[in-house]
Amino acid sequence: MDLRLPEIDGVELCERIREINPDAVIYAFSGGFTEVDSDRLEEMGFDGYLCKPVKIEILERAIEGAFEKIYKKRERLSIPSL
Repeated sequence: MDLRLPEIDGVELCERIREINPDAVIYAFSGGFTEVDSDRLEEMGFDGYLCKPVKIEILERAIEGAFEKIYKKRERLSIPSL
């Protein structure tokens, strides 16, 4: 999601989504990041970030990574504990 939204900023929206669905995969999307920003974004609940303009190959990898994370979580939940 974009970090700059009309009625709410992306960080607040990320927090609200996490309250409803802690397992959602959420990427921050913005025009400029620094290394400090990327570390802080993880602390704020984002799974990663994409810089504008995003290249299609990077977007595809992010989407694939999100699905892998979801599948791994489902696999862990379906394995009976010992």
